[in-house]
Amino acid sequence: MDVSGAVQWWEEWQLRILVLASVVNQGILMLASFFRKLHNRPSWFRQFLIWLAYLGSDAIAIYALATLFNRQKKHSGHGVLEVLWAPVLLIHLGGQDAISAYNIEDNELWTRHLLTSVSQVTVAVYVFCKSWPGGDKRLLQAAILLFIPGILKCFEKPLALSRASINSLVSSDEPILRSIDRSELKIDPLEDFIEKATSSAGPNDTPATPADFAPYKLFVDLASPSPGHRMRMLMSFTALDDIQAHRKLQFCLHQTFYLLYTKQKMFGRHGMDMDDYPNVRSIVSLFVRGLTMYLPFAAIALFHQSHREAYIKEDVVVTFILLSCTAVLEFHVSFLNFDMPIENPRIQRPKLWPVFEKKNPRPASTIDSIVSQYNLIGLLVRNKEHSKMMTIMGDFGCTDFLQQRWPVKSCRSSFKITKVVLKYVKNGWDHHISDVSIYRKFSDNRGQSTLERQGCYQELGWSLEGAFDESVLLWHLATDFCYYMDTGASPSQCTQDSCPGVYACPAWCKGSEHHEGAVLCREMSNYMIYLLYVNPEMLMAGTRRNLFTAAYDELKGTIVVGDNKSPVEEKDLTQRIIFAVDGGGSPPPDGTQRQQGGITHLAWSIAKVLSGLPEEKMWNVIQGVWVEMMCFSAARCRGYLHAKGLATGVEYLSYVWLLQYYMGMETLAAKLQKVDHHRKGVEDGDDPLTSHATGPSGSSGAHAEGQFAGYRASDDPMEEIL
Repeated sequence: MDVSGAVQWWEEWQLRILVLASVVNQGILMLASFFRKLHNRPSWFRQFLIWLAYLGSDAIAIYALATLFNRQKKHSGHGVLEVLWAPVLLIHLGGQDAISAYNIEDNELWTRHLLTSVSQVTVAVYVFCKSWPGGDKRLLQAAILLFIPGILKCFEKPLALSRASINSLVSSDEPILRSIDRSELKIDPLEDFIEKATSSAGPNDTPATPADFAPYKLFVDLASPSPGHRMRMLMSFTALDDIQAHRKLQFCLHQTFYLLYTKQKMFGRHGMDMDDYPNVRSIVSLFVRGLTMYLPFAAIALFHQSHREAYIKEDVVVTFILLSCTAVLEFHVSFLNFDMPIENPRIQRPKLWPVFEKKNPRPASTIDSIVSQYNLIGLLVRNKEHSKMMTIMGDFGCTDFLQQRWPVKSCRSSFKITKVVLKYVKNGWDHHISDVSIYRKFSDNRGQSTLERQGCYQELGWSLEGAFDESVLLWHLATDFCYYMDTGASPSQCTQDSCPGVYACPAWCKGSEHHEGAVLCREMSNYMIYLLYVNPEMLMAGTRRNLFTAAYDELKGTIVVGDNKSPVEEKDLTQRIIFAVDGGGSPPPDGTQRQQGGITHLAWSIAKVLSGLPEEKMWNVIQGVWVEMMCFSAARCRGYLHAKGLATGVEYLSYVWLLQYYMGMETLAAKLQKVDHHRKGVEDGDDPLTSHATGPSGSSGAHAEGQFAGYRASDDPMEEIL
């Protein structure tokens, strides 16, 4: 076939290939939406495929409609069945119910989607009216039946995006809780809440009125609700056991994902307010679902009764494939793929969806219990194993891009971490929090409380006084040093199958009685360093990703000079790094350098202090510090970032953030809007500009009295965040 023949073949088959590609892309998009809900953190390649399918859904349909428009202008009266494909392309342009938006920014672009829908519906109707030859009533009836759901779905998508936009979610019609009043009798809402929570009733009792756990307001950074509502949430969540609490968090994240990234918001005022279900909007949406499900099958029946023999054979085959696949996809999506989460026992699931058993919910059906991991020393080992590939990527300047999208294997430990975080917050309410001052100090802890309680603050408090990202990096390396530190059992004696004894085994060995706790600490450490390097904006505003790369270069310089035999085990490499930075050792025989300062040396200083403690106490200290760091980071992350993270898989930090909110802790929005107590200080005779307490860095090493004496939090929220 010569070039002219190929061009002629493409002119003849172009539109057929485009409409078939459109229906195939709809199938891929349906599968992509399923995997998007099933996996916590899909690989970057799977995310790329989902993104490509989402963009292709609109691009292919628009291109096909433009091609149809041009063909009908050139060949008026030919290709009658091609005109029937226009309403089917409108159905495809409406997208899948389970993936209305790929990321949260798509919801803000709903006006662009509205303009696209108006223009494409106009093109489709114009082409149909201009090119319809008449004569075949059955085919005309089939086209009309397809235009009805096609036009409805086209305009439903921008409406769904609009209702999931930030402006729509914050425009609540609920009563506004006012906090400013001229009356002399003023009650601080936070003081009122803490007084109720610490009263004789306590947070462990069951509230008389059920709490509303709908978190959509939290994800758009609205301030905390009234003290009564916060108290009901605290009492209800505290009454749950560990498994129930974890499932509650999963359900609420699942619910929020459906609200923001699917068309669930079309089934209620905000997709969450289900008490008044059904309403007019939900009935209209269900009516559209019904039309989309059944009208394509009716169109297939009418097309089967039309004068098919009078049309081009290839067009007939393509039409049957197009109508059949579209009908099956719409039917499948409406019944199986969009399983809307409903937890309220008073609400009955619509009959368009199958009834699922509510007594045994599947906690990981849509948001899996996975915690992303990254490791500084592990990255060094991996890059040495793939040195040639990393050299090639470095020549193209893509090393950082590859490393951020190539984390270490994730772990399934979200429930274990949730359990220790919940225990920490419950313990704070039961034994520590008694007033607003202690409440804020508890919220501001990032390891100081654990060090003070374990008697380690004087030796290790300095590691938590600086920038938060530096503390995370130091404790990450210190945790690895403690995990792989040699305890006397030689590697030949301590193996997975045969160990000399549990007390002689190091923490990395499964025979150690501290192995499970040490692994959990290391998983928390790896997750926090993952946030620092891969998702720094969620760790803390102003987090410096280049701290990670600087530490990587420092470690690489520690072992690479004179080293021709690259280790392949993290344990061996970690022990060599320890030997290199330990000032008490002799120079290594292979010529490795010893760092006399820097991040590695400071991390080893922390590890040396920790290694001097009893092993059980050492891992309790490490676990306590990481739990407090997680809570500190989660409380200072915007709800918008948590909502944005749900698009590509839930970040585990969202679990901690939501748990703290349900347990009565302050969110970032509440911290920024809380009342300053300058007036109270003036009335008490204190100068508000000089009454702030100094932290550990301003002391001479002596400890203040009290549970949280090692850490003094500022009452200024902006100063606290900076």
